[in-house]
Amino acid sequence: MHIKIALDDVQNDQSILKLWDKKGEKKKDIWECNKTTPSKRRKKDVKFDVEKNKLKEKKHAERKKDRERYKMRTNTQILVTALITTVTFTVGFTMPGGLHQSGEADEGQVILSRKGAFNVFMVSDALALLMSTSSLFFYFLESMNEDLRQVSLLNASSTVLNILSIGTMMLT
Repeated sequence: MHIKIALDDVQNDQSILKLWDKKGEKKKDIWECNKTTPSKRRKKDVKFDVEKNKLKEKKHAERKKDRERYKMRTNTQILVTALITTVTFTVGFTMPGGLHQSGEADEGQVILSRKGAFNVFMVSDALALLMSTSSLFFYFLESMNEDLRQVSLLNASSTVLNILSIGTMMLT
């Protein structure tokens, strides 16, 4: 069936249909060699059309199944990503070690602000927040897209960002 479909595509292309020899004289058309009678040809074409429609329906069913699989996977991943985003956002406002109290010289500043570990904390939290938010945005784009290739690309990108945001959240 695949060969027949490819041959029909070639037959419909007028630039490929005619063969030329070195002298520029037209050779015999390759399709004229078909000795099938018109009645047999019609029967074969009907069978071909039926098989071609079956192949199209099968591909359509596979694509629909793939879309449903991506939707189920995406719903779970969106939940995880939203939780990561919420946690990293909240942690950014809850400073470890607390703040200097009123009456002190550095009133309102973070107590651990001069420590290297605190800087690592802030950078890793910001990266986790950035990656999880970007992942949510990609999931949003994925839900609006119908092209299966684009959906799979966006899903893969979002998954990688999720894994990285989980890693940076653990570092935080």
